[in-house]
Amino acid sequence: EVLPGIPSLKTEIPDYKLWRADINEKSPSFEELETLFSIIENSSDDVFSANIGNILDLDKWYKSIAINVLSGRPHSIRQNLNFLFNPIKGRFDPLLEDIGALPDFADIGDPQEIYKKFDLLSRRILSNKTFYEEYLKILQKMSSEEAEQKYLEIYDSLFAQLEPEFYKDQAKYKNDFQMVSEVSEWRKIIVNNYELARELAAIKESPIFSFDLPPTEDAIMQDADGKE
Repeated sequence: EVLPGIPSLKTEIPDYKLWRADINEKSPSFEELETLFSIIENSSDDVFSANIGNILDLDKWYKSIAINVLSGRPHSIRQNLNFLFNPIKGRFDPLLEDIGALPDFADIGDPQEIYKKFDLLSRRILSNKTFYEEYLKILQKMSSEEAEQKYLEIYDSLFAQLEPEFYKDQAKYKNDFQMVSEVSEWRKIIVNNYELARELAAIKESPIFSFDLPPTEDAIMQDADGKE
C-alpha cells in the first residue's frame, strides 16, 4: 500500500550503503534498513502504525524529538542522525549529534508549527494519535519545571567553574563583557525553549501535516540570500 504524497527519502538521506560496516557479510544489502525506509516511504497510515514499532525503538525516538524541541531546532534529527541497529532487539536506535540550544522556534505563533520543520519520519510518528500520546508523556516529563531547574543548575554551575579561568585568559577571542552577556542570553534561550516545550506538552491533539519534505537548511539560506 502506497501513501500518496510521500516523497522519496533519497532527498534527505544519502546512500546508506556508504555508512554500513560489513560484519561477516558478503551481500551489500541491509535488509532491516531497507525495511525501515520502505515503511516510511511507501506504507499507508495503518501499515505504518502497525509496523514501525517493530523496526524502530519508538520510545527512544520520542525522546529524540523531545530533545530537539528543548534544543530549539530539529538540526540533529534532520541533518545529523545516525541509526544504530540493535541485533538483540531487531530494531534501530537513533543516535543524535551536534545538539545545541538555539532560538529557532521562538515567536512561531502556533507551537505545533515547529513540528513541520522536523524530518518525515518524526512527522509521520507525531501524526499518529497513539504515538503522539506516548510522545507527550515523555515530553511532559523532560520539559517539567523540575527538569528545567536541574538543567539550569548544571548550566550555572559550569559557568561558575569556568568564569574565573575566563577572566584570567588574556588571549581569549571575546572580551569579558561579551562573554557574560552571551552566557546570560543563552540561559534565556534555554528557559524559553523549556516554556515552549511545556506549551507543546499541553496540546492533546496530534498535529496535522501535509507530507511534503521541509526545506533544507541550504535552501532556506539561498531563499534568504535572494530576498536581500
